[in-house]
Amino acid sequence: MGNRRKRKIAGSRMNFFITVLTMSAIFIFVGYLMGNYATDLIKEEHKASMEMERAKPRNVEVIETSAPVSSISREVQTNPSQDRSPAPPNLPGPVQVPSIKTDAEISVFYRVQVGAFSEKVNADNLAKRLKDDGYECLVTPGPPYRVQTGAFSSEGNAKNLMDELKSKGFEAIIVR
Repeated sequence: MGNRRKRKIAGSRMNFFITVLTMSAIFIFVGYLMGNYATDLIKEEHKASMEMERAKPRNVEVIETSAPVSSISREVQTNPSQDRSPAPPNLPGPVQVPSIKTDAEISVFYRVQVGAFSEKVNADNLAKRLKDDGYECLVTPGPPYRVQTGAFSSEGNAKNLMDELKSKGFEAIIVR
């Protein structure tokens, strides 16, 4: 009778071990599937955000100076050495290099939005109409697909474009 009991206990331990091993394999497989799904979602979000970032125009504003560019380039061509000789007499004093405002220095950026659609086909059709009329435009990725044109640092310029588009029959609003 003792042997039967030992075999029964050994058999139940073996069953328990096989059950734990089987459940572990199932959990590992489900975890693998969930990890792949999460990784694919993250990759898609990253790809969409990178496309949106690439589609954004850069906020760089060049400020005009009084020095003509031809005289600056003439100085560079006639004096390629590293020494700092005086400027040619045809320049009106020290040469001023145009300053560039960075993204941090430009506080507001205005665009004219002509439409927002849940389907990309509709946004592309409107973008084609705008391009046929001679306007550069942008369709943002992912629903809602926004059709935007213009890139202005002043709201007045954006308003002028908005009024022009409205006079041509487009619905337009200014967005930041």
